[in-house]
Amino acid sequence: MRKVELDFIRQPGGHPLVSGLVAALGLAAVLAASWHLADLDAQLARADGQRWRQDAGQTTGKGDPQAEQRARELAGQFGRPWEALFLQLEKTDVTGVQLSQVLPQASESLDDGQRRVLLGGEAEETSQLYDYLRRLRDQSGLQQVHLLQQRWDEDAELIRFQVAAQWAGPQPGQALPVAPAAATAAPSGARP
Repeated sequence: MRKVELDFIRQPGGHPLVSGLVAALGLAAVLAASWHLADLDAQLARADGQRWRQDAGQTTGKGDPQAEQRARELAGQFGRPWEALFLQLEKTDVTGVQLSQVLPQASESLDDGQRRVLLGGEAEETSQLYDYLRRLRDQSGLQQVHLLQQRWDEDAELIRFQVAAQWAGPQPGQALPVAPAAATAAPSGARP
């Protein structure tokens, strides 16, 4: 095998001024190209914005009435103070009952401005579930509270339930009344 020799000694050659000048010219060229590209990108964004504004101006007043109605309904849905409902549901607390789902049914709005809300959860005892339903009806600001489904989960040893209710929510600037925390019912040990 032949012996490999490595030489790390710098050989003198070339003038440092020429190398510096070539590096500076290269940097200037890269900066100029970058500036030009950024300028073209800004011009393209301005043209897209103008075209979008023109398109929006042409369609104003000439819309699909059904699409406009759906847009108004969606805007009303976003304007509803859902946090007030969530705070109220948190205060409707019963030991042994856990709420795991709150599903607002936006498509099922009623004529009087109320919305249907589906609640899902788990309860350890049937008596706790029924106490929770009474408290929802009496303290939470929900109307027409109905138990839709309840079933015993053998694996988890819990009752899984689903409740439907109507909720109008407060008017803008008005909050839901705050329910005082009430004592919870003692477990009866009854299973469904």
